[in-house]
Amino acid sequence: MSTGSCRDECYYLLDHHRVRSRLDVDLSVDPPPDLVVEADVGHSAVQRSPPNRSDSPGV
Repeated sequence: MSTGSCRDECYYLLDHHRVRSRLDVDLSVDPPPDLVVEADVGHSAVQRSPPNRSDSPGV
């Protein structure tokens, strides 16, 4: 079974001014979030994948 990233929460730090007033973010136009938090609870959490890292400076 393959898995993907389904965020629980995401945060914009550097580009917050570009997405602040929006209800939905379009990643084909808007920048990706600076921080994505995903909480995985259960037996499947034992088989963890490495964390996703941004190529942004300061991360």
